[in-house]
Amino acid sequence: MMISKLTTENIPQGNYEGYLWYADATKPVIIEGDFTPDQLTDFPFVVEGFLFDEKAQKSISIKHINGQYFVTAFDLNKADKDTVLQDRTYGGNGVHFNIKVKELWMPKVDKVAMAGMKTLQPVAQIFCGFDK
Repeated sequence: MMISKLTTENIPQGNYEGYLWYADATKPVIIEGDFTPDQLTDFPFVVEGFLFDEKAQKSISIKHINGQYFVTAFDLNKADKDTVLQDRTYGGNGVHFNIKVKELWMPKVDKVAMAGMKTLQPVAQIFCGFDK
C-alpha cells in the first residue's frame, strides 16, 4: 500500500532530507542524512516534521496533536495506475529553500456526481525535499 501509518519507533532508516520543527523553536531543524526516532522528544516536541528519502522514494510526515505523534509514510514506488502525482513547489515557511511536494490524487466515488461514478480527488500533499 502506498500510504501507511507508523509509530515513531518504526520510522525506517534512510538518507533523509527534511526538517523537524520543535515547539520551542522559531525555525526548523534541517535534516540532511540520518534521522533517529530519539529526535522526536516529549518536550520540546516536534510540532511538524517531514522527511524524504529520494533514493528509496519514501516520504514521512510527522505531526504532534494533543500530546501524541501521528506518523504517516508514503511509498511513491507503490502508486497504482489510477493514482495521479502532480509536482508542486512552495515557498518555504521558516526555511531558506522552496519545498517540493507531490499532490496525491486518487479516484473516489463522488457523492455529487452520478451514482457510483469515480472522480480524482486530492488525498495528500507529499513532501519530496527541498528545491535548493
